Amino acid sequence: MESKQLIKILKEIAALMALAGENQFKVRAFENGARVVESHKSQIETLAKQGRLETLSGIGKGLAEVIRELVLDGKSTVHEELKQQIPAGMLDILRLPGMGVKRVQLLVSELGITTLGELEYACVENRLANMKGMGQKQQARLLEAIRYRKRFSSHFLLGDALREANAILTNLQHNDAIQHVELAGSVRRYKEVVKNINLVVTTNLEPKKLADWIASLPPIDSIESINDEQIEALTSLGIPLRIQLTDSQYFPAVWLYQSNSSNHNEYLKQLAREKGFSWRQTGLHRNGKPEPADSEEAIYRKLGIPFIPPELREEGEPDYIPEMLVKQEMIRGFFHCHTTDSDGVHSLEQMVAATRRAGYQYLGITDHSQSAYYANGLKPERLEEQWAQIDALNATLEDFHIFRGIESDILPDGRLDYEDDILAKFDFVISSVHNHMGLDRVKQTARIVKALENPYTTMLGHPTGRLLLSREEYALDMDKVIDAAAANGKIIEINCSPQRLDLDWRWIRLARSRGVMLSVNPDAHSMEMIDFIPLGVGIARKGGLAAEHVLNTRTTAEIADYFQR
Repeated sequence: MESKQLIKILKEIAALMALAGENQFKVRAFENGARVVESHKSQIETLAKQGRLETLSGIGKGLAEVIRELVLDGKSTVHEELKQQIPAGMLDILRLPGMGVKRVQLLVSELGITTLGELEYACVENRLANMKGMGQKQQARLLEAIRYRKRFSSHFLLGDALREANAILTNLQHNDAIQHVELAGSVRRYKEVVKNINLVVTTNLEPKKLADWIASLPPIDSIESINDEQIEALTSLGIPLRIQLTDSQYFPAVWLYQSNSSNHNEYLKQLAREKGFSWRQTGLHRNGKPEPADSEEAIYRKLGIPFIPPELREEGEPDYIPEMLVKQEMIRGFFHCHTTDSDGVHSLEQMVAATRRAGYQYLGITDHSQSAYYANGLKPERLEEQWAQIDALNATLEDFHIFRGIESDILPDGRLDYEDDILAKFDFVISSVHNHMGLDRVKQTARIVKALENPYTTMLGHPTGRLLLSREEYALDMDKVIDAAAANGKIIEINCSPQRLDLDWRWIRLARSRGVMLSVNPDAHSMEMIDFIPLGVGIARKGGLAAEHVLNTRTTAEIADYFQR
């Protein structure tokens, strides 16, 4: 079982136990267990097989047995029994914003509601408006959240799809019967939310034999359909997989066609007509006969235009194609990282060691500021302790540098979370909104613009506050925010968290056109989250960014100079 699935089930067990009225200590043990697995996911399978899970702090005998079952058998007796006891719909309700265990239990006891559908109907019928513990505002929020979820029920996060796609690709690439295999579709284009995974394959295997082999791969849950041209399957996360089968001579053209959005294929179709071709699923044709090409680049040349990278094929004709888009290997470090000093899982030393192992040259530490009590935000005296730690560690490093930063809450009136004399001691400041997200468009925009006008703000963190498939952006005039960043020489973050990927690539294009610098940051709360950076690079590429547009393509010395401006 993948660590992400294991963590999800442990959290689900905790939620089901809470709904069943279990002892709170037991509930917290499973919640903590999910965090422990997140921190030590590379070791969990080995420890489970060796019967040594209890050597990890926070894992007791009962929890260890559940984890062992999940790792070795793919399911847990405790989990299965709880699912029989608690209606599945109650978990869905619990996941809605503002819904805790007591509120879910109240809905069951007062109205007999156990599914999202029943809750939506009750909201429409205004049955929660006068209920104690609910009210008109909560009813409106729930109705909005339910409808938002329904709208995206068949969508999946890019990070999840990319992880499953890469696992399948790796297996296919090691099969000698596969001549060519490539990722296509919206995942290749780095669309932040996708509906499926697309692969293009050339093989000498019969479709049925290929499908039978694919069915045995760990990320595959089931085979849905097979024909001479396509195999359809479902992955373990429920993501539809479509494998397009084609002959070697057509592979480059089919790969290009399958990688494009419908808008981009329409653009190529128009160009083809102008050149005397037709553009079809098997490539360029002239007078009804195929015009073979040995690469995607060759097809673009025949159409008389430069190669367009897949990330820029979301729309028709791209508005801008730099000579070279930014690449992962150009990223030299990053600036959004949390440690155990606030709400991070790993210590400063561990985060530094992991960053160095990953090949980066610098790291910006940005624990939460003092108002973030929920995240153990740093009071001034604790800041002094952290700075001393950073300075001492820097003194031992010859090939690496730690920059002293903070993720400062933007207060409701737009001020930052420390006085100027403290802000002046940081190398850089990320200013972020973490509360009062429901302000109206005018007030929220003014709040963020004021923060960008503060001379101590270096960059704006997770600018729109969105959580993909979960929470919409703040009510915000992003055009004005980008203008304020440009006018004040501020950086805007591309937050690499798979749930955020914020700034949105459409806004990235506008920011780039107005000369705003961007920074690709993982918002890492653990060592493993450093691996999110390639996701952010993909979104930067989708926004048409070259190295010159991205702060963290610069050397350590260049960054130090930039921060001292």
